[in-house]
Amino acid sequence: MEEPHAGRLIRPWFLGASTVIFMLLIPVLIYSIWDYKELRHLDAALALIDRAGEPTSAAPRMDLAGAPADADRYYRAAAVLSSGRATKQLPNDAVVALQHAERDDVWPPELVAALRSWVDAQNEAVQLGDRAAALPFVGFAPGSSYPYLVADLVNLLRAFGYRAIVRAVSGDADGAADSLYAEIRMNRPLDGSFGAARMAADLRIVFAHVRLPIAALARLASALAELDRDDALKRELVKMRAYFIDAQRHARDDALMRPWRTHVMNRTLASYADMIRVSGEPWPSRMDAIVDTEYAPPFSSRDRVRAFMRSVIEAEAERLALVRAARIVVAVELYEREHAERLPPSVGDLVPAYLPAAPIDPFSGRPLRLVGDRRAYTVYSVGRNRRDDGGRDIGQSFGGDTAWPRQSAGTDVGIRINPRQSSNEISSRQGHAEH
Repeated sequence: MEEPHAGRLIRPWFLGASTVIFMLLIPVLIYSIWDYKELRHLDAALALIDRAGEPTSAAPRMDLAGAPADADRYYRAAAVLSSGRATKQLPNDAVVALQHAERDDVWPPELVAALRSWVDAQNEAVQLGDRAAALPFVGFAPGSSYPYLVADLVNLLRAFGYRAIVRAVSGDADGAADSLYAEIRMNRPLDGSFGAARMAADLRIVFAHVRLPIAALARLASALAELDRDDALKRELVKMRAYFIDAQRHARDDALMRPWRTHVMNRTLASYADMIRVSGEPWPSRMDAIVDTEYAPPFSSRDRVRAFMRSVIEAEAERLALVRAARIVVAVELYEREHAERLPPSVGDLVPAYLPAAPIDPFSGRPLRLVGDRRAYTVYSVGRNRRDDGGRDIGQSFGGDTAWPRQSAGTDVGIRINPRQSSNEISSRQGHAEH
């Protein structure tokens, strides 16, 4: 006789429901594992950056004291004074006249008066900037809202440049040198992002009109040497990465999208790590290696990203090339003082008496070019096309009221010192100006 059925241990409806719940939990489990792995990966990447002593935030982590703290306060106070009604642009006719004057090196009295008036309106800010320029500067204190300072600091940079021009065309060599020094030092709080081209244009004008004292030239040489850092590309990439990390930290926290956003962040940080690693290769291969790094963020064209990176990298290389050209110009001036005003045959002849080493052209990997004669010469880099075009077109028009040159990708980059008066003529004019 068959025994009665004792009943199933698991009822069919429960088994079905459990299966459905399990199938629904699988994506949640996968999501949680993915989120955990990406967060662990991100923590490891940030820890690696910390161990390298590099910033993981654009906000500085420093306690300023002494002279650097004073420089920070002076620059920030000058920026505040530079904003508002005093920063109105030059009248349109003066801007046009300034562009013509820079091109032709002819300075009408009415233009000089307009520049002097603009600088006088910034007098308090300029005086604070002068005080900051004489001090060591290591950065702004936390909470300074640096991006909001940039525009006002560029106004201050422009004021130093206009003051240098006014003093130079008026024959005031010492005053022009002081203004140039403050302008060069202004590249520190601007972190090299602005001002190199403006500085190069003003250096050209000053050197064409006055003969600077040897002590002033040595001071300019020291300030320029401080800006000439061969790790410029690495520093720019490190700064870009810090801003990227900050932006991700302040992004809207969507829990559902967090693993994907963290994944994208990890991929981008890996790309930055590769770019920073190859940024130490020789010039100019380091630029190509950075651009060719595998960098394919989602929803973006790889070609577009590479084009953007190339523009950033080449702009930084141009800035460095202008700083190095300025160093050579100052060294040439010192050389001429001791060699009957003769131009050195090559940049190599400035080493080691006037330069510790021949400044390298970032676009060629060889020393910058020097061509000309005792009355006029050009120091230049081959520029973005990496072809020596003879220094004939180096973007001499710097846009008048702008802080960077309007150059095409095909031009050389450098400084042209236009035909100058003889030392006796310059000294005579300076003597008249003093009286």
